[in-house]
Amino acid sequence: MMLNDCCHSVMGTKQNLGVLEALGSFMKRTDFIPVAVTNTDWSDVILVRRNSRLVQLFDVALTNSDVPYVEIPHQLITAARVVYGAQRHNISFV
Repeated sequence: MMLNDCCHSVMGTKQNLGVLEALGSFMKRTDFIPVAVTNTDWSDVILVRRNSRLVQLFDVALTNSDVPYVEIPHQLITAARVVYGAQRHNISFV
């Protein structure tokens, strides 16, 4: 499952309202975990069922792609926000 607009950012504040919070609530009630989040102002999060073979398949697919992504511990996803640096945007969980 892929969710869009799952990160708090300056650019995304007009459309990201509630998505990250809804994701946190969904994960508490299901066995889905995030496997990656794209590194953009309008971040996408890929969710798969815990202990699914898809966890390994997504790891291989993302490793061999040119998609900028960040691997994340599922416990930190609801704290995701974009931090703006001189050269590029980075995802932070602080």
